[in-house]
Amino acid sequence: MSYFCASHPPSQRCHTLYGIQAWQKAVSDTFFTLDIHSAPSPDFRGALCTATTGRLSISHLRAGPACYQRTASHLQHCTEESFLITLPLSHTVTFRQLQRHATCHRGHFLLEMSHEPYAFSTTQTSELIVVKVPQEALRPLLRHPERYCAVDFDGRTGIGRLFRQHALNTARLWIPATQRCWRGSFWNFLPTRSNRTTGS
Repeated sequence: MSYFCASHPPSQRCHTLYGIQAWQKAVSDTFFTLDIHSAPSPDFRGALCTATTGRLSISHLRAGPACYQRTASHLQHCTEESFLITLPLSHTVTFRQLQRHATCHRGHFLLEMSHEPYAFSTTQTSELIVVKVPQEALRPLLRHPERYCAVDFDGRTGIGRLFRQHALNTARLWIPATQRCWRGSFWNFLPTRSNRTTGS
């Protein structure tokens, strides 16, 4: 839990992006290289706010239905290993990695790793909190963290609830849009003119 404590004020950036190509670039720049596919639509958009301190980042995303794929070709150019802790805030997501398949509902969370291929899918417009942790920071705290990838963890009870609530509170503190979006639409608190990007 102490890993969420920032020694310096986190830097922040927020974007609303239009089109799947623009969304793929923003997500890849924030986490690591991914291929993102969605049903053809000129109206696809995604909103992404990220706060970073040191090598830890926490992001608040909302986007239309899509499939996010980390492929073997991406790993050939991978120079940094990291883990993502993903907390769905709205709808169910599915995740496949290491021959495991997880269905993760609102109130639950799951662990993903950058250095193995995976597929992450949403079938509705979904809102997520995602924490990115370098592998060298996670491994001393959790032995063999890959054992826990693609496992659905219940964030409603016990230690899972404590972790999930701490992550959500950190997002509210670090990301201005997150502080307000619980009282309205996430889209409304993000810049839309200066950051508008068109993709196909």
